[in-house]
Amino acid sequence: MNSLDRKLLISSLVSLAISLALLLWGSDYTRPGPAPPLSPDQTSPLTPETQRRLPSNTYLTYPEWFLVFSPREYTRYVKEHTPTDFPFLGHLAQFWGGYAVANRQAQAYGFNFDYHLMDWTIGASTTAEFLIKAAYEGTVGRVSDALAFGQLTDEDRFSARMSADYSKLLDTKAFYDYPYFEEFLGLWRLPVFGSGFLRKWERRYILSTEYLFKSGYCYLMWKAARASYEPEVPQTVVVDSAGQSHSLPRYQAFQGEALKLARSGVQFQEIAGNRQGIMVCYQAPAGPPLIPEASALLFTQPLLTQAQRQRVVLRVPISQLHRVIQEIPVEHVFDF
Repeated sequence: MNSLDRKLLISSLVSLAISLALLLWGSDYTRPGPAPPLSPDQTSPLTPETQRRLPSNTYLTYPEWFLVFSPREYTRYVKEHTPTDFPFLGHLAQFWGGYAVANRQAQAYGFNFDYHLMDWTIGASTTAEFLIKAAYEGTVGRVSDALAFGQLTDEDRFSARMSADYSKLLDTKAFYDYPYFEEFLGLWRLPVFGSGFLRKWERRYILSTEYLFKSGYCYLMWKAARASYEPEVPQTVVVDSAGQSHSLPRYQAFQGEALKLARSGVQFQEIAGNRQGIMVCYQAPAGPPLIPEASALLFTQPLLTQAQRQRVVLRVPISQLHRVIQEIPVEHVFDF
């Protein structure tokens, strides 16, 4: 084994060890509910075979969507704070803890190689990114923040706006579609001088480094995704209780269109060929959460930057989804 191979092997093993440690630590930030996994349904679906998706997908998409929830929480936080005290490590623990609980629900349907590969790929890169950010912001970032007396610079506000745009893009597209190089150019169009001079240039350094690295990384991920998978059609088939089919958009737009159908009196029978459970989450005050009738609590996670708030993750029977999404303030429906 040559030197480069040894270094790559050591890096991979270290990344795996850190990820497993964070998964275990995540139990402090992810509180599993009592719901056992469902046994697979043997009913023949009404949905055409080419438009069906695996029932385990609804659970295994949680890590992917947590990396939408996390930037949203970060965006709210940095509107009024610098990133110095943002709980990067706590979010990592929640990523892996949520994955562990969701995976237990998915195991009854067999090993979903594609989704596990995606979860571990994005998990490894997110682990590396958040560990670096936690270390940097807790040292260099804290010093520059103190020298600026806690005041936000143009660069801080630019970063906050970029985070908002990024989290919005994730509602409909993959992370590697974000134009990081354009953001790098925009960063350097900001005024060079201003209050908090040292903080301004420290932010320019770290943000430039991040945007340039992610620009190259996202290009490579885009190329890899195009080489490995056919582009997905962002539509899903919903069969209602009368046997009528509806074509709804996927991802974040799904819940809005599903809510419109529910309010018009439509009851769901199948989504992407699945009749059993679909995962739904909402935000609520801390404490015992509301569990709609026939639903099961999978887990809860505290919102680490908002005291006394939590994310509640449920498994909802598809036949009851029309009722549940009208009863609770849904944050996301995980549409397979």
